[in-house]
Amino acid sequence: MRPCTSNDMKHILSIESESFAEGERYSRSIFLYYIMFKKAILLVASIDNNIVGYSLGYMEDEEVGHIVSIAVKKAYRNNGIGTKLMESIENELKSRGAKLIKLEVSVDNNARKLYEKLGYKMIKLLPMYYGNRDGILMIKEFT
Repeated sequence: MRPCTSNDMKHILSIESESFAEGERYSRSIFLYYIMFKKAILLVASIDNNIVGYSLGYMEDEEVGHIVSIAVKKAYRNNGIGTKLMESIENELKSRGAKLIKLEVSVDNNARKLYEKLGYKMIKLLPMYYGNRDGILMIKEFT
């Protein structure tokens, strides 16, 4: 895992396109908004100099981190990369003071199992959060 560089954005956008439905994908401008105005952390996972995944998160306030997006190329899923991206972004957010991290996930997204395995708990159902699909707000607290 390493911080994103400007050369990585085209790869991140390709992973985004492969991973999320149209209307749910982040554009270059949304990624840049988070980086510039939210002081977000954008990490990439690479294998043999190929970007295979990313995670994006920021601090909402002094003690609350928010993981906004995470995705792994289809060909590299179920190999532990998502777990490593989650652990890396959590560590970055904790180093900035996070005592609680939150995220949203679609009720039918397989990543939900990963989040539960990593200790995230469902807090609230978010009706129609993803257009025609419900989302779930999940949190993980650190002591």
